[in-house]
Amino acid sequence: MGVDEIMDRRVDKIKTYVLKKLPEECGVYYFHNKEGKIIYIGKSNNMYHRALSHFNSHEKKGGNMLNELYDASYQLTGNELLALLIESEEIKKHKPEFNRTRRADKFSHSIDWWKDDKGIINLKIVPYEESTNPLRSFISYISARERLEQWLDEYMLCLRYCGLTDNDAVCFNHHIKKCYGICAGEEEVEDYNLRASKIVDKYTFPNKDFLIVEDGRHREEKALIHIENGHYSGYGFVDTTGQMNSPEELKDSVKRTTFYPDNNSIIHGWIKNYSIKTVILNKIPDEY
Repeated sequence: MGVDEIMDRRVDKIKTYVLKKLPEECGVYYFHNKEGKIIYIGKSNNMYHRALSHFNSHEKKGGNMLNELYDASYQLTGNELLALLIESEEIKKHKPEFNRTRRADKFSHSIDWWKDDKGIINLKIVPYEESTNPLRSFISYISARERLEQWLDEYMLCLRYCGLTDNDAVCFNHHIKKCYGICAGEEEVEDYNLRASKIVDKYTFPNKDFLIVEDGRHREEKALIHIENGHYSGYGFVDTTGQMNSPEELKDSVKRTTFYPDNNSIIHGWIKNYSIKTVILNKIPDEY
């Protein structure tokens, strides 16, 4: 019997074993090697079907992973948003060999925003540690600069008010008709802010402190995703057959997690694309 045939038989046995362990439910799943080390983390609305797709893949990376795969485990989340957040956090924590994205846990720069004394919305790349009002955070200056330049082109913004030229200069983009002239006194503040505010609205939450309420792991449960002071702070589950008497009790159900800026981005994307139910934490909700 050749080596390839031996490996194929091994993968077939592991496939049967792993697929028996993973349910057709929403959650985060973990692939382990023989020593128990996590080598891959994934999420899916149907973990069984997603695992099956790994075995049906012909990618080289997938083949290498299956050759090391020995066991699997999982945790139920009840909804895809929470699965995305937990997957992202767990990848940063364990740094599995076969995960390529969301491994970075260090951020070097942010794009901050504020209004100056003229009421003009300003954007600027700043060191992550000095950021006070970030829209997005990045693992390098280059990636932050690329995003800011993308916004410049898309929204016809001004180099001066994006911190990319002198504070008293008429920007180069105005000379090539890619800036309408806010830096030359040729555009009204309201018109400029109308475009710049589209970015701010996209990457900031409408409230500073609230809960997103999603499906739980079973019918009599809801999942809570907490935004505190504009940042994702953790998640929890509540029994819907009980009675919550105050917002503080809701927050007490939340398990705090390490804040990573890209988790905010996950939530922003979800809010933009899906209908969600929120609880503003200054009143007691009537129902979940």
